[in-house]
Amino acid sequence: MSRPALWVLHNLQPQKGKVMQRSTLEAVGLKTEFNIPACILFSASFEPERFGLKDEDRRTIGVLRDFVAEYNREIPVDERKPVTNSRQAAEILYPVLKGLDHEEVWALFLSRANLPIDRKMICTGSMDETVIDTRKVVKHALDLNSSAVILFHNHPSGRPEPSRSDIAETQKLKKALQVFDLALLDNVVISETSFYSFVDERVETFRNEK
Repeated sequence: MSRPALWVLHNLQPQKGKVMQRSTLEAVGLKTEFNIPACILFSASFEPERFGLKDEDRRTIGVLRDFVAEYNREIPVDERKPVTNSRQAAEILYPVLKGLDHEEVWALFLSRANLPIDRKMICTGSMDETVIDTRKVVKHALDLNSSAVILFHNHPSGRPEPSRSDIAETQKLKKALQVFDLALLDNVVISETSFYSFVDERVETFRNEK
């Protein structure tokens, strides 16, 4: 990928509070007199006319939204550093889950030494509405010859505290992994400005883990 393309991608990351400068928007063909907050630009309900853009710019914005999301998903996991705490885990998936206006559930697969092997999206939607496909997680773990899993999902509402459904689904996954001698090390909930670790907060599923 060219250096200018990487520069555009870097400046289009939908971080909390980040504002897209006119120069960045013009570099991708969006001519406007305004600087636009990233969380607004990448929102599914974005109205281009409010910022002097044309209705046909919706397609460009949609392509950019998809391109940035795909780019974030392809950021390579650093296999040199073992994951030893919830903050390190959150930093791996934060670039993927930040700024989304919907929920996604991801899993990070680890070696016996807690080195990241791979990360995969498990499902989209809400954990209140979507039953986690435990067989999919187990299959990935076995295919990757991993020893442990950390579960992730985001809360677009901004509040990272888990629901009762979050806790129940986590308990079900933990039991399913244990059948195959695989460990569920944590469930980390990502919000725009913080994260919530089941282990750190001693949620009942992990009450005896620390």
